[in-house]
Amino acid sequence: RGGGRCSWVAAAAVLGGPDGGNVGVGAFVKTHPGQARSRDELSAWTSERLTPYKRPSGIRLVEQMPIGTTGKIMKIRRKQLLAGT
Repeated sequence: RGGGRCSWVAAAAVLGGPDGGNVGVGAFVKTHPGQARSRDELSAWTSERLTPYKRPSGIRLVEQMPIGTTGKIMKIRRKQLLAGT
């Protein structure tokens, strides 16, 4: 199985964290303008391409990635978004 790129995803970032005694993966996904998709479609796409332990247990669709002044995705902001703050 190969991950590959999803043509309608503009940017994605993942964050690992506790998930029922294991380490789970949560994904933040921004799609290209005019190519919005549902979490179910994204989940299906990952299920077809990734082994089970690499699949995100949660997918959050975002309009903008939390980018810092250095141009990198801000990890602390991802954690806050994941927590809903």
